[in-house]
Amino acid sequence: MTALTLNIMVEGITEQAIVRPFLEPYWSQRFAKCQVINFKGSGNLINEYVKRATKILSQPGGAVLILIDVRSHPFASESRPLDHVEAYTMLRTRLYARLGHKESDVLGIFPVVIEPETWLLADPTIQNQYLKKKYTHPEHFPEPAEIIAKGIPGYRKGESAKRFFDQASAEDVYNDNCPHFVYLIDWLKRGISGVATVSPVRTLDPSVEQQIHDLQKKYDALTRDIERNLRLGQTAAAGVLKTDAKYFEAQINALALTPPSIQDIQ
Repeated sequence: MTALTLNIMVEGITEQAIVRPFLEPYWSQRFAKCQVINFKGSGNLINEYVKRATKILSQPGGAVLILIDVRSHPFASESRPLDHVEAYTMLRTRLYARLGHKESDVLGIFPVVIEPETWLLADPTIQNQYLKKKYTHPEHFPEPAEIIAKGIPGYRKGESAKRFFDQASAEDVYNDNCPHFVYLIDWLKRGISGVATVSPVRTLDPSVEQQIHDLQKKYDALTRDIERNLRLGQTAAAGVLKTDAKYFEAQINALALTPPSIQDIQ
């Protein structure tokens, strides 16, 4: 049996510094090695993950985990703010549909609710030593990094955050009240057979998936055109295209939040 190497795709320096050691008690149960790919921005991750993931998954022993913060994801709707559960589900639906792969033992897309600092909010050592408060529903706080920064003077996102995550425990967070963290950890431990049946993995009608795929291609093309126009200083033309892009984005978001198919409720 080919040994699996887990490639964790992340959006920033904080995640690059902390996710491999913090999640090691769980990824090491199923994967022989783990490496982190930092895309230096959620927008870059969105633009590049399809190509990188496709290449990795085509190789023997290649596995991909995609982590992207729900808090500042690039698909955020301007017309109607989504709560964290809706945003989580919509992000997974869009990212899987665009990639053209289903969730499997070697592919997992688990948005971070809300951002990695949520894991610190959920950890009893951090609560007792620094925050002096227990957060019973850590995933419900929209600005966890701000709470951590106030409770831990000198806390900064980036590589320096690692020393605080080193004091925390993924096992303790798993046993706390972070259901979306549990979905991630169960996949790390056991693949798709370990993901709880209540996990919001939406199975869309094939026609809806195809619509998302087609609209996403148009959206991606518009994004490239907008970037090219901005580089050329053609801001007026870019503004017109942004209006079109927002139209496609609204359609995609609506489709991604389509009520689940029959398979999801049986």
